[in-house]
Order: sequence, then structure tokens, then C-alpha cells
Amino acid sequence: MMWLINLCFPARHRHLLYHLCLILLAVGLPNTATAQPRNDLLNAAYHGDFATIRQTLENADHLNADPQLASLLKDLKTYQQHEAQFLTQRKNELEASLKKMRAALAIGHVEDALINAIEAQGQVEDSQVFLQHQEIIDLVSEGESQAGKTELEGNWLTALGLYRKLEMLYEPQPRYKTHIDRITQRVRVISLYAPKKINELYSQRAKTAGDPEPPPVALDAETWQKRLTDVNLPILTSALRNSAMQHYSGVGYRELMVTAVGSLKATLLTPGLEEAFPSLLDQPTKAACIDYLTIVHNNLRQRRDRMTNADVATTLQRIFDQNEKTIKLPQEVIIYELTEGAMSRLDPFSAVIWPYEVDQFNRSTSGMFFGVGVQISLTNNQLTVVTPLPDSPAHHAGVKPGDIIMTVNGKATTNWTLDWAVKEITGPAGSRVTLGIQRKSEKDLLTFNLERSRIQIHSVRGWQRASKTPTGWDYYIDPKNKVGYIRISQFIPRTPADFDAAINQMEAEHGLNALILDLRFNPGGLMRRSVELVNRFVSKGTLLSTVDSTDRTTSLYPAKAHLTHYPRIPLVVMINQGSASAAEIVAGALQDHQAGILVGSRSFGKGSVQDVYPMFGNRAQMKITTLHYKLPLGRIIHREPGEAQWGVDPDVPIKMTDQEVADAIEYRRDVDVVREKADGPKPQKLIEDGLDLQLEAALLLARIQTVVEAQNNLAKRRDPFDTP
Repeated sequence: MMWLINLCFPARHRHLLYHLCLILLAVGLPNTATAQPRNDLLNAAYHGDFATIRQTLENADHLNADPQLASLLKDLKTYQQHEAQFLTQRKNELEASLKKMRAALAIGHVEDALINAIEAQGQVEDSQVFLQHQEIIDLVSEGESQAGKTELEGNWLTALGLYRKLEMLYEPQPRYKTHIDRITQRVRVISLYAPKKINELYSQRAKTAGDPEPPPVALDAETWQKRLTDVNLPILTSALRNSAMQHYSGVGYRELMVTAVGSLKATLLTPGLEEAFPSLLDQPTKAACIDYLTIVHNNLRQRRDRMTNADVATTLQRIFDQNEKTIKLPQEVIIYELTEGAMSRLDPFSAVIWPYEVDQFNRSTSGMFFGVGVQISLTNNQLTVVTPLPDSPAHHAGVKPGDIIMTVNGKATTNWTLDWAVKEITGPAGSRVTLGIQRKSEKDLLTFNLERSRIQIHSVRGWQRASKTPTGWDYYIDPKNKVGYIRISQFIPRTPADFDAAINQMEAEHGLNALILDLRFNPGGLMRRSVELVNRFVSKGTLLSTVDSTDRTTSLYPAKAHLTHYPRIPLVVMINQGSASAAEIVAGALQDHQAGILVGSRSFGKGSVQDVYPMFGNRAQMKITTLHYKLPLGRIIHREPGEAQWGVDPDVPIKMTDQEVADAIEYRRDVDVVREKADGPKPQKLIEDGLDLQLEAALLLARIQTVVEAQNNLAKRRDPFDTP
């Protein structure tokens, strides 16, 4: 063969052909060569064609002599069994959901029937065909009728619940958005200013649904006076100015003021506010104020000239003066409601971060806060420790998963919200907080006097807690084949560095043949950190660009070769409907550069960029959408109302119902708990028992890439013409 190559081909091509011949001979297949099966495997993997993968493996002549291929085939068969079980289970659940839907509708429980319909819709292949069935059309009609009736009766929570469930049936079409926005405004206002009234509404809703009486809302925790602390006019004027000058939509002062005044008017018309503001009981005075706002609102709507800063200032001052002449509400209430109304004219991701909320906002973006280090949840209306964070004051003091926090600094936590609990437990570094803990194994209340310290949020997690230390992670999902697994929960400043540390740990321990990057339910975070992560795998070309409302490129993020550390690691990226913003940047950019296989379901579709502007001496902030981003191939993935296409679609779509996802998440959360002994649930069950079909598929695709990579390397080692 070699003499034939020398005779027939120019010298400059001979090395390539020698190399090709050795590859064709390396695995010992007959004349068809091994490159074709390997290519078949990779092509099938990128398309999620598991039937072709199985056929290719079963037809491989050297299958029995290659333990890696035999093991892969065995795992593939197991996956297909799990997939078949899921399909059978979904069929049974579909029939059960429809049966429950009909039964609920028969006794007039429309909301329960809608819940069952949503469950059934998640179990069918084509949701649009499902909506065209006559019994679903009849259910929707009855739901709309009930929602309108309960709203007129003042049962807003029931009406809101009905409209939201109807909206879920028709997603992504915003069919009921106007109704939802209107009732949400009323519920927000009542919850803030008249919590006794909201308690009544909760009781009314429970009675309508036949549910037990709910616990009352804590009235002394988050009062409107506390939430509106430091609310003032400069915050409102700054918010209006930033919106008019910076927002992506190009909205002007007039449009902002129209929605601001309309929102204030709707607030004053909300029944039940008299509890907080007795002046509203004076109907003539209240009517005079509302009539004035109506005139202002109409004038703003009819105005056609450009509204200036001075016009805005004059309009606001007149509203303040009218308030003083009539209902005399506290000025911070008028300011707050006008501001919230103006912000509702923008997109859902633009908002004012009020002084009361700034600390929590900073914690979420910086990845660091001062506290005792406990992850908490409301379980059976009790403040419950999910897990102490590793190496935190709570962890060192012996706080355990499942502990119930009964008191904080002597104050009972009954009916506290999670936000209020976080606010009370966190505080300045070096200060102390006392937690009263109820533990199942203890008769008396346990007291933990803890010193607050800096708590570092870790967004990079592994497959399971390390056996030697609970503060570390074991990143190998498949130690035998050296397949790593990294979850990123959000993108914070330390994310790229922590990701590098995880890769380095695996390289130092046993090496790394392939990696699964799990971005499911990652809501995003810092855009630049996500670009840095993409750069770890992609060494050239554009990684991301941003555009304004005219599609003009405002920023370009090219790859920097010296930041590319892992270009040759076979990669599988997992996404789902909870993957948003920065997570979509990573997934979409890697997909465009063909740097990995995407597995899961379509992502959320948040392709907008928010900038944060300080206000009121940085004691308040504004988060405002200024740009959209484009993926390397030019895709804008932002989800616009009514659009059929958005987000990042996976290369390999793997359907999981909401219940299947919930079960997998619950089990994963139990695995992640920091325990004194290594006697908790094992993550392998997610794959072995088929609890997470997306993860199981991702592992198979990673394994396929390692097999092809290993055979390629074997061929190269056998090539005597492959000189350094």
C-alpha cells in the first residue's frame, strides 16, 4: 500500500494519507475502516439518535474485545429501558390526569380541573393539539367565567389563581396578561398596606377551595413603613430619567408618566386600604383626588409633544399638592406607587432596587454576604434548615439539616416570610445572633449563639460531597471512564476561577476524559463571567456581541487564545426551561462554536442585558435593560410576548414532565445536604433508577465522545509517520 501511495500522490499529501491508512487499520475492522463507525457514533450523538448508536455498537466486529464499547452498549440499553418506562408511565399519568380533571369539573372545582389539565398537557407530545380537544375548550371557557365572577366578588386570589393556570395552558401566548397584571396590582397593594385584608383573602380562597385555614401573615414583620424606609423623590426622578434615557425600548417621559399616574389611581381604587389610611374613608375627598388623577392621566395620554424634565417635575409637584389637599397619604407612599407604576411600563427585568432591598440584591450579585451560613426553607409553614453551608458558623456550631428555627434573638418566627428571616439572621460581620432550634431528637429548645462572618456563595458544585471533607466536592460522575460533572447554579464573580479549580482537581486526581456541564435551573448572573467560561473552551472567533434597539452592535467579545484552557475536553452541556440569561450565553455560544453537545429542553429565553445605576447615594439602585445580546452566529434569543421562537434549543431534546423534574430536584437536594456521616442518599440513584433521564442521556453522550477520543488516540500512537 505504501509504495502505491508514493507512486500515485504528491509528496505534500503523503503524510496525511499514511496517517489515514494507519487509522483505517488501527481498530482491526475490515475494508470499511473504523473511521466510519466512529463518525457514525459522533454524528448520531450530536443528533441524539440512540437507535443508530446502538446499531453501530452492536455491529462493531471488535465489540466483545473492547470492554469500553461493551459497557457503553449495556448502559445504552438500560437508558432505553428507562426511556420506555417513562413513556409508559406518562401514558398512565395522562389517563389519570384526564380522569381527575373530569371528576373535579363534575363537582365544580374548576381550578383543580385546570391543574389536572396542565399536568395532562405536560404528558402529551403536542400541546397545541391537546388544546383543541372539545373538553379542554369547554374547561377553558368555564375557567374564564369563574375567574371573571370571583374577581367581581372581590375574591382576587382565587381569580388570580384561575387566570394564571389558564395562562400556563396557553404559554407562550400572553392570553391573560391584562387580567393577571390588573389583579396582581391589587394583591400587591393589599399585601403591602393592609395585611389583615390579605389574611381575609387567603381564608376566603381556602374556603372556596375546601382547603384548611391557612396560617395568618405576620403583621409585625414586614410592615409598609419598614419596606418604604428612605423612599424619597430623588429615587423617583432618577428612575424616570434612567428609564427615559437608557431603556432599550426608547420609551419616553410621557409613556412612563401615563403608566405611573394610572397605577397610582388603581392603588387608590383598591378596596381595603382604609385599614392603613383612614383618610380614604372620606369618600368625597377620595373622589376629588381620583378625579384629579383621571384628568392628569387623560391629558398625558392625549399629549403629543415631547415631555421634558421640567414637565415631569411640574406634574409630580401638582400630584403631591393634590394629595395634601385631599387624602393626605404619606408622601413616600405616593412616590413608591408612582415609581412602581412607571417601572411596569418597562420589561419584567427592569426595576428599582429600593433601600430596603439593596442588601439582598448585593448579596445575590456579589456572591458574598455576612451571616451564619444556613440554607433555609418554609416547610409546613416552619422556618427549616435545609443544610448548613460548609465551613460556616452554623456548620461549626452543629446546626443540622431539618432543624426548625423557632426564634431569632428571642422573637418567634411564626408566620415569618423567608425574606424577613434572611433579613433578621444576616447582619454585620462580628455581630451575633441567637437561634432557638427545635430538633426532633431533643426534648428542649436548643440555643445557638452565633457570630456572623463572611459567607462565600459557591456557585460551582460537583457530583457529590467529598468523602474526606464536607466542604469539598467529588466531581466524577463516572470515575472509571474519567467523566466529570460540574453544576453551576449562577454566574457570580468567582465562578470561572472555581470552575478552573474543579477541572484542576480532576486533572490532578485521575485525569479527565469528558465533562458534563449542568446549567439546568441556572438563572444567569454576570454576563462577563459567562463569556469567560465560554472562552475556556473556544480559542478564536466571536463569543458574544450586544446590540441596541436599532440592531447596532455596541460591544463585541472576541475569544482570547491565552484564556482557552480546555479546548480538547469532550463536552456535554445540560439546559432546560430554567436556564436563563448568562447560562444561555454559555450554552448558545458553545453550541454555535460546536464545542459541545447540548442536552435537555429549550432554555428560558432571556437575551437582554441589564445595567445597574446607583441612586440616592447608592442607597438605592436601578436595574434597567439597555441592550440585547447576540450569540456568535447572530441569534437573538430574547423571548418577546407572542413569539413562537426564543431561547436556545438543545441538540438532543430529552423530554421530562414537571413532576419528573420535581422528583429529580428533590432527590438532588437531599444528596447535597452536608451531613456528619456519609450515610445520606447517593447520586448514582438518579441514573441507576432512571430518575433523571436528561442526566442519563448526557452521561451516555459523554461516554461516546470518550470512546471515539480513545480510539483516535490509539490510532495516532500506532502511526509511525506521526512525527513530533
